[in-house]
Amino acid sequence: MISSALRSKLFMPLASAARRSFLTCVNTSEVGIRQTFGREGGIFTNEIIAKPGLRLYIPFLQSITPISTRIMQDTYCFETKTSDNVFTTLNINVQYRIAEENARTAFFTLTDVSGQTKTYVENVVRSLISDMTLDDTFNAQHEISEKVFSTLKDKMLSYGVTIVDTLVTEIVPDSEVKEAMNRINASARDMVAAKHQADADYIKKVRSAEGDSERKRLTGQGISNRKEIVEGYIKSISQASDDLNVTPKEMMHFVQRIQELDVRESIGSSNNTKVLFVPNDREPIVSQLHQVMESK
Repeated sequence: MISSALRSKLFMPLASAARRSFLTCVNTSEVGIRQTFGREGGIFTNEIIAKPGLRLYIPFLQSITPISTRIMQDTYCFETKTSDNVFTTLNINVQYRIAEENARTAFFTLTDVSGQTKTYVENVVRSLISDMTLDDTFNAQHEISEKVFSTLKDKMLSYGVTIVDTLVTEIVPDSEVKEAMNRINASARDMVAAKHQADADYIKKVRSAEGDSERKRLTGQGISNRKEIVEGYIKSISQASDDLNVTPKEMMHFVQRIQELDVRESIGSSNNTKVLFVPNDREPIVSQLHQVMESK
């Protein structure tokens, strides 16, 4: 016979484990699918969906399978060929979730959400890219995302999956094509730079020619003004010669001497004047000094 103490040691852990196994916890942002003998529903309730919290079930007879209602994301990578025969790789992110009211449909109708989504996305992408050139593909990222989203939205909802958003994250052409595109872009930029440099050189030459033309025009005006001044001098000297009854040469010499005396007087009256240079001949000096004194 087994003593009561021994029975307690043997059966109490088993009983405790059994009590714990009758309870399961459904986390927040999850729902549980209740099944009995593999059939949907429970024994004590007909509710299939077990909401978050502590739930009772009978092991080996029942199961509560958790399903996440959070937004999930899968990334798909496809290699396609464009209409201009360029192989390129597209990376597409698909964001989806299973709403609580659609959890039963998603659990019992679809075993591989990611695999089914990939099939639809690949079909849409290959049909679109085959009609586009590589440049059109880069320019139509938004249109591709919208087309994939509209296709997935209705098809996946029939399986209980709600598509939240689809994003084309990257378009990667073949490495040789990428290098060729970089060379084309570099060459185009070089051409633009050369054109700008040529335009700058042209503007410099035009501005230089315009400046030279303006300089020549102003020089001509200066010569014309000097000619008028000389003509005025000639006219004044001729008139003074006639009035004073002297020859024009004598009149010119007289004017020259007057201007020379004016210059010397101006230099001598300046505060910064230190030395006054005059001719070495004494007689002309005395005569000039008398002239200066008389002029004052």
